[in-house]
Amino acid sequence: MADHICARSTTGECIAYPTTAPAGSGGGPAVVTITHAVGEGCRNVKDDVVRIQKALNAVPSVSGGPITNLVVDGICGRNTKNAIAAFQRHQFSWADFRVDPDQITIQRLREFQVSSASEDSPSNPDRMAALARVYSTLPLANQLITNAIRTVDLAHDHVCGRLGNSTSVTRLGQDSFARVDMYFNIGKQTKQVQPTSLLTIRRLFQRMQTAIGRSGPQTKPGTGIFQLDPGDAEDIYAFTYRGGYTRKAVSGRPKMSKDDNYSGANLREDAIYICTGLNDMSDPGFVAYNSIHELAHFVGPEKGQAGPVIDHTYRHRSDFWSLAPDKALQNADTYAVFAMDAAGTGLSEGQSIYMPTMIIRAGN
Repeated sequence: MADHICARSTTGECIAYPTTAPAGSGGGPAVVTITHAVGEGCRNVKDDVVRIQKALNAVPSVSGGPITNLVVDGICGRNTKNAIAAFQRHQFSWADFRVDPDQITIQRLREFQVSSASEDSPSNPDRMAALARVYSTLPLANQLITNAIRTVDLAHDHVCGRLGNSTSVTRLGQDSFARVDMYFNIGKQTKQVQPTSLLTIRRLFQRMQTAIGRSGPQTKPGTGIFQLDPGDAEDIYAFTYRGGYTRKAVSGRPKMSKDDNYSGANLREDAIYICTGLNDMSDPGFVAYNSIHELAHFVGPEKGQAGPVIDHTYRHRSDFWSLAPDKALQNADTYAVFAMDAAGTGLSEGQSIYMPTMIIRAGN
C-alpha cells in the first residue's frame, strides 16, 4: 500500500491527501508530460521536444527561463539543450542537459506551467498569494523558533542544575521547564531521561532554523523550500514529506515521492508545498505557525527511520495535552503551538482564537 503525504487541511487537521494529478483542481489545462527523455543523448521525440520548449518559454528569465524564447520547432538543438541546463542550474545548482519523464526537472517545469495556466482561473484568481505570504512571514517563523530554542535551553539548564542560585534565575528555569512540560509532558519522565528529551526538542527546532533562518536559495521564492502545490488544492494549507529536508538519492539529488511509494503525483521530497487554502489566512502568526508545523514533518527523521514526526493529535483536541512524552516528541502540532506559546503569541484561525497558556505558581 502506498504511503500518504503529510497534508494539513483547512479543517485544522492533517489528512491523507493523494495529489492524484499535477493539473489544477480548478479545471485548468493538464501540465506538460513527455513519453521519452528530452535533451543531451536522448531520443528527442518531436512532440516531446515541443512540449519542453513551450514549458521552458513559460518560465520567467529571472527563474532560469530563456532570455529569448526558444523556437518551438520540435528540434532539440544546442539552444534547447542549453536552455534546459540554464533552468537546472538556476533551480538546482546542477545540470545534466536533459529532462526525464516524471523526474525532478519536469516536475519543476510543471510548477511554473500550472502557475501560469491558473492565473485566469475563476476558482483561483491569485494563486501566488499564499506562497508569497509564507515567504514574507519566514522572519516571524524564525523568531518564534528562536524563542522556542531559548525556552528549551533554559529548561535544560534547569534540570541539569546549571543555573545560578538567584531567585529570579531559578524561577526563570522553573517557568521554562513548566512551559515545555505543558506541551511535551516530560515531567512524567525520570530526571535522568528529561535532558535527552529536551535535546531532542532542541535539535528539531535547530534544524528548522538551519532550513529557514538564513537568507539564501533555501529562503528565496522560486528556488526555496516552499513551493507551489502543483495540484492547486483549495482545502489544504500545505503538505510535505517526512524528513524530506535530508532525503536524497545515492546521486545526491532529491528523492522523488514515487521512489518512496507515496501516493499521488511524483514530486520532489525536498520541498514544502503551499496550497491555495492558505489564501484565506490573513493572520501572519497563523501562517508562521503553519510553516513551523510543516517544518516539523520536513526536518524530522526520514521515512523509515525511528521517531518520525507525524500527527498524533492537534491543539483543538482534548488529548493534545495528555500525550505520552514519546508521542508528544513526534507530534508536529506540539512543536508549532509550543513555538507560539514560547513567544507569548496568540493564534487566530477563522473564528477561533488561541491565547498563550498561563503558568500559575503555587503560593504566588
